[in-house]
Amino acid sequence: MNKKWIAALSLAIAAALNLPVYAAEVSEVLVTATRTEQKIKDVPAAAEVITREQIQAKGAITLRQALETAAGISFGVDGMKGSSVSIRGFDSKHVLILIDGRRISGETSLNRANSFEIDRISMENVERIEIIRGASSALYGSDALGGIINIVMKRPEQPQLSLELEGQKADAFSDGRDWSLRYDAGRQGRFGWSLSAGERREDPFAQEDGIHNNYYGTRRPINFQGEWLTGETGRVTLGIDYLDEQTKRTADKSFYTNDNQRADFNIGYESKAADTDYKIRFYQSVYDKDIETRSRTSGALSSFDVIKRTINTVEANAATPASEDHLLAYGLEYRQEKVRGTRIDSGKNPYTLYREGKTAAGSEATLDYYAAYVQDEWDVNDKLLLVSALRYDDSDQFVSAVSPKMGVTYKLQPNSRLKANVGYGFKIPTTTELYHAFLMAGKTYFIGNPDLDPERSVNYDFSWEGEAGPLSGKVGVFRSDIKDMIESYEVGPDYPGYQAGYKNNSYGNIAKAQLQGVEAEIGRRINDRLTVKANYTYLDAKNKTTHVRLEERARHLVGASLLYSDRESGINGNIWGTWNGDWIDSGGNAKSYAVWNALVSKQLNPATTIYLGVDNIFNYKDYDRWINGAIYRTGIRLKI
Repeated sequence: MNKKWIAALSLAIAAALNLPVYAAEVSEVLVTATRTEQKIKDVPAAAEVITREQIQAKGAITLRQALETAAGISFGVDGMKGSSVSIRGFDSKHVLILIDGRRISGETSLNRANSFEIDRISMENVERIEIIRGASSALYGSDALGGIINIVMKRPEQPQLSLELEGQKADAFSDGRDWSLRYDAGRQGRFGWSLSAGERREDPFAQEDGIHNNYYGTRRPINFQGEWLTGETGRVTLGIDYLDEQTKRTADKSFYTNDNQRADFNIGYESKAADTDYKIRFYQSVYDKDIETRSRTSGALSSFDVIKRTINTVEANAATPASEDHLLAYGLEYRQEKVRGTRIDSGKNPYTLYREGKTAAGSEATLDYYAAYVQDEWDVNDKLLLVSALRYDDSDQFVSAVSPKMGVTYKLQPNSRLKANVGYGFKIPTTTELYHAFLMAGKTYFIGNPDLDPERSVNYDFSWEGEAGPLSGKVGVFRSDIKDMIESYEVGPDYPGYQAGYKNNSYGNIAKAQLQGVEAEIGRRINDRLTVKANYTYLDAKNKTTHVRLEERARHLVGASLLYSDRESGINGNIWGTWNGDWIDSGGNAKSYAVWNALVSKQLNPATTIYLGVDNIFNYKDYDRWINGAIYRTGIRLKI
């Protein structure tokens, strides 16, 4: 890393050591970082919590909207115009998205992992979002090289009926309409439950050339959550989620239709025996995808694909005080992933589908995973906390992996601390990367590689953070060294599965990369109504194999917000924005851009709130990044 950044950090920390002691508190409770409840200021990991109040201050409907201005997080667009999310410069496939700690099934290809999830996941049932920056494989296994986004759902507590309505206007031809309805029965004796449903409808947004630069259509989520209290400490939980997605998008000569469904089921039991808290649960996530490509002029079917991905997981976790100074957390996990689809050629259970004179061949692939982990939280003394974790992962197709991690929090003063982490991350290849068989746009044929190895990384970060009265701040450095990165590359006629007449691509462990940079955050409560926050990330991202800078990553990333809240009048306002400076697009062009948003709300009475907002106030447009200009929003929230 450039010496000037290290020097700047050293000066900042030296100045911080002389800050006066104030009574400021950082009280948010975090569970993702250690799988145990900890105050965010005590956790060594670089973490952030987005609260329910912050979600509503933005009028956020989707996960993407809620994550705007989060430190170190940026958004991109994949080759098929799906949204992607990045943490500290890691690809979207290296970010593990969880709901209440559960994996969800979605896209599996190299460039599409997590695509659409930040637009699919709605916020009406969300209590908070926990973000962990940095490798977390020591607790969560594969996929968490860059970090974790864990969405924590509301629990059924108090009887309430909630209705939210919003309308959007993007231009003269494009509208959006959203509604969500939630009934919370609260607790009736030992039983509590909630039920919610909603719809997000988006019209096509036409560019100047007539191309629709968005996936338009409808997304309809349904959610049920139930709890049954048993004994003095026991709790049985049950959850059912269903998402129906019907979307379209046009290209130069074709249009694509998506008929997708995802069904999630989970059941668990948690309790306490002696001094041990434990949880056992089973969950399943099934994603069905049906995509068609048709001619824009005639509507004739050009091709179609059908994919079904099923994840079944059984896990058991526990936490036991080993002594007054040690808390042990430990667990076991079994996970099976099964993919059956027309883009898979594993040779197992082959089949052929027919539709409107077209055929599509497919097969299925199954991967089994086994894991065990242990973590020790050691309060060495009143100032020093040491968290050490170790996880063992194995599967039926790959060599086993051992993932260690160690984190330290050292309290300089009651409201000033140093944090450091070193950890190991890995990512097992997806079934698509192993067994792909896909002709893209009639030009490029993709061939899977069953001999791929997992991607691996070593991650370090060091930071100072503290509070002084109404002022809070953080500054730190991070570095990740990645090897065996999986990338696609062109292959010749001698490659197994080669298809003559097309450009042929396969996958290989062919790259190394280094991601390093500086993070800084500052917040200040100006008075009892105004709060300002800002964060900055400097990122140096290089491919160590080719010695060139990685594309689609901003060298400078800034997020900022100004929040106004007047409880007496019920008027609240929020102005927030992001600046992506000096990022390289796929054509090698350097760009910078900023997007600013605003929202004002008025609580008319305890049951009714109305709001008005503008996304992208200055009407910035970049169709390649799916930024389509200003969007005007108005909505109402009702609670009974």
